[in-house]
Amino acid sequence: MSRKVSIGLLALLIMGQLLFWGTTRGLTGAVDLGEAFCVFNAGKNFDQIGLRELKFLQDDATSPVPAAHPHSYTHQPMFPVYLSFVMHRMGLKSFSFQSLAVIPFFLLGMILCFQFFQRRVSWKFAAVVVAVSILDPLGTMSWGSHLFRAFSWPLLWGAFLLKERWEEPRWRKALFLPVIALAFYFEWSFAGVVFVALLIDEGIQRKKFPLGLFFLGGIAAGSSILLRLFIVGNAIGWETFLTDLSLTLSNRFTGSPTWTELQQFYEERHISHWGFQAKLTLGFFWQSLQLFYQRVTENLGPATVELNLLLPLLFVLPLSETMKKAFRIYGALLVGVLSLWVLSPLYVHHAYIHPFFPLFVFPLNMGKALWIAGLCDVFRSRAKWIGWSSAFLLLSVFGYQLARQ
Repeated sequence: MSRKVSIGLLALLIMGQLLFWGTTRGLTGAVDLGEAFCVFNAGKNFDQIGLRELKFLQDDATSPVPAAHPHSYTHQPMFPVYLSFVMHRMGLKSFSFQSLAVIPFFLLGMILCFQFFQRRVSWKFAAVVVAVSILDPLGTMSWGSHLFRAFSWPLLWGAFLLKERWEEPRWRKALFLPVIALAFYFEWSFAGVVFVALLIDEGIQRKKFPLGLFFLGGIAAGSSILLRLFIVGNAIGWETFLTDLSLTLSNRFTGSPTWTELQQFYEERHISHWGFQAKLTLGFFWQSLQLFYQRVTENLGPATVELNLLLPLLFVLPLSETMKKAFRIYGALLVGVLSLWVLSPLYVHHAYIHPFFPLFVFPLNMGKALWIAGLCDVFRSRAKWIGWSSAFLLLSVFGYQLARQ
């Protein structure tokens, strides 16, 4: 039964992704296409100018004039730019077809997600989580062909699954390190959330702080970060690199110097800069949280927010140990996501608070899955009634999302 269900869900995922790509050609307005275009453009510049000539650092310039290059991007690593470069070299020079080419990575992520929950909770709960994702066009399915964010799924669930198999053959433990390193070379904020969630989940399981996991993951993360810093410093010069780093940190923690004051420094050196002028205050944290709540409610529907806020009500019911395991995973993910606010002066801006940002979608969708599986777990004699009610609720949310489009 579980095999048939998993094959059916995979077929629905593939059909859904092909439907999204076929109707949008990777240009869906539901996601942040700016990041996807940056990946494609950087890959194109690597192809036309050369990796060595650009010293492996992303070139954001879009001009055909050679003098405009490079316009260096010195912040997040974004390893998919190198994959885009490889696809350009292979002759895949269309944004649409590169978007199609990354769908298998998203599908791999969903398969790893199913395997993780099947192993940790049950195959039925794994099926519910994947089914909820399929019924989430804006928060999940529309990201499957995104040249950058599609890699969020295999990195997150690959790390969780490998952690779960920590005691198994050594090659699985060895794979954990490159997955964490790759996550940190994908995006530091994303990897930070994943790493915090992994530590919390492992700590709850072991009932002690996972020191081994912390040190091994720290080595992988540190190696990845140092590699990125070396590439940036080698490309733009170490003096410029140190000035860029100090100005960025000062601007984001204190709001000084202002973006206007920074502008000349970056324009003269052809370096991209995102001056958010964030300040390390409780007011900023609260404002960012309010903005996120507002956008989730407006775009994903009030039911998504309400179902997650009301989850504690399930603890009044006699939940099985299986469901308690699922809640622990949900809690680890949620705390990991909320930890992003600790670093909000460094990272949080409109893109990261956006309700479609995958990091926030993971626990929100899992919250809906917990309601369905939790009620069926408690009211087993009325499972059919609960199932139909849950299906109706999910279809209502699905319809709401489509209406927003």
